[in-house]
Amino acid sequence: MAEKRLVGYGAVCLSALMYGLGGTVLKTLTNSGVPPLFLIKLRLLGTVMVLLVVLWWWRPGWLGIHRRDFWRFIRLGVFGFAAFMASAMTAVSLAGVGMAVFLQFLAPAMVAVYQRFFCRQPLPGAVTLAILLSMAGGFLMVAGQHRLSDNLAGVGLALLSALCYAYNTVQAKRLSAVYSPVTVLFYGMLVAMVIWLAVPVDFSWQVVARLPVWMYAYMIVCYTLLPYALFYVGIRHLPPVNAGITAASEPVIAAVVAFFALGEQMGGWQMLGGSLVLAAVVVLQLQPAEPGPGPVAAVAGNRAGTPN
Repeated sequence: MAEKRLVGYGAVCLSALMYGLGGTVLKTLTNSGVPPLFLIKLRLLGTVMVLLVVLWWWRPGWLGIHRRDFWRFIRLGVFGFAAFMASAMTAVSLAGVGMAVFLQFLAPAMVAVYQRFFCRQPLPGAVTLAILLSMAGGFLMVAGQHRLSDNLAGVGLALLSALCYAYNTVQAKRLSAVYSPVTVLFYGMLVAMVIWLAVPVDFSWQVVARLPVWMYAYMIVCYTLLPYALFYVGIRHLPPVNAGITAASEPVIAAVVAFFALGEQMGGWQMLGGSLVLAAVVVLQLQPAEPGPGPVAAVAGNRAGTPN
């Protein structure tokens, strides 16, 4: 059990690190005039193509899913990926980066409410404390640099993006208990790709072509495929709340990387907020290991006969 927790936290921390590092490349691309919608399509299409080749050549058996799980994968792709990306992107444009980022810190709390009241799973004191520290830290990090918006539509969409992220975490936890995390990621992103490719995007090939190819490859592999895959590996061994709180360290990593790589300033409130977020992750490490899988994993794990 301790080894699985170590693997889980290690995978989620590495996922957050890759997201944090990739944020600098993302800012460089968008600041150069590449539309965010173009990057969303590129990330989805590139990730699906890479996963298809890998699965077909390395583990073709992992492409098989049970018929009764078909709609689970559809919902994961629609709500966990497509709706999350749409609501998050629109929330940033309406409410600003600050409000959108802060409200996404509520996702672990939403997962905790789901587990407590729908799965009847008690929340340990360490997890409750970690949620509060993470939310407080997120508020200080954002309020110290951005003005929080009062745009109600933007706030509502930011809350929706947090809800979609929480749904992604819970649904991926269920599916990853039965299928390989790579299989879960492939079908979830495949559904989202089909939806997003139908959305038109206005962009200039001259703007896109003047930037190095490695940046786009980095966005596909190191900012999408590997971070998501590592996160799904992590939630296979961790409760969804713990994984979500640990993943919340990503904005802290992104702020530190931007400080050194892009020269962005970090104020005292940001440093304090980042410290609280990291303290939340440390608190989780001090939590005693659970004797067995939680209800979410147990329900999925009892479905024998599904291909793994």
